[in-house]
Amino acid sequence: MLEKLYQAHGGFCHYEPEIFPGLIYRILDLSVVVLIFVSGKIVLTGARTREDIYNAYKKIYPSLRMFAKKDHKKHEIHNTINPHSAFMKPQPPPA
Repeated sequence: MLEKLYQAHGGFCHYEPEIFPGLIYRILDLSVVVLIFVSGKIVLTGARTREDIYNAYKKIYPSLRMFAKKDHKKHEIHNTINPHSAFMKPQPPPA
């Protein structure tokens, strides 16, 4: 899957499995980098806002579906955010 995606979108991605196990896909207009692994897991990083994350996912999803293995057609979104992320609201100190 990753080799075919790399061949089709080589101008936007980098894939050297001997060095790093994932394909690195850059969505230039959003400044988001998507790491795509053979397991089917993806990591979106570099976004400035949560909206950028969702927009990047919407852009990459059709390509992921096109090049997905037959048994990986189902997808599941896990909302995992680093607790130190700028998206997290500061908590008031305990009283």
